[in-house]
Amino acid sequence: MTIKNTSQKVINIGTTILMPDKTMEASKAITEAPSIKAMVERGQLAIIDEKGGKDADKAAQEKAEAEERARAEAEAKAAEEAAKAAAEGSSEEPGGDDKEKKPLSRMNKGELIEECQRLGIVVGPDDTNPTLVEKIKAATAE
Repeated sequence: MTIKNTSQKVINIGTTILMPDKTMEASKAITEAPSIKAMVERGQLAIIDEKGGKDADKAAQEKAEAEERARAEAEAKAAEEAAKAAAEGSSEEPGGDDKEKKPLSRMNKGELIEECQRLGIVVGPDDTNPTLVEKIKAATAE
């Protein structure tokens, strides 16, 4: 079986260094290891079956697309609920005022992502903290 690094990072598998977009031959035991399976689920690696071609790669891509659609739907629903709560003038979250008082520059990535979701901003996996801050500022300035 062949393992392909589909991420943008270097991945070590045993003593092998797998650069981005490169492949390596691996035994079935390695491809079934929990750590490898977890990386396949996150889309960092793809298992290419010798007989089936890139079926595993396609399956991983389809799974990632389905997860992205589900996440986008959840974000849209959360944004709709936040807009509805804002229109009613009530805050469902206790302590929500504390988050608004905290400057964007002091928020960690998780807090910035929550703020983006609250505002209905789409967050990509490659977005950095400064990028998220810019998106939030642009959305609140409108």
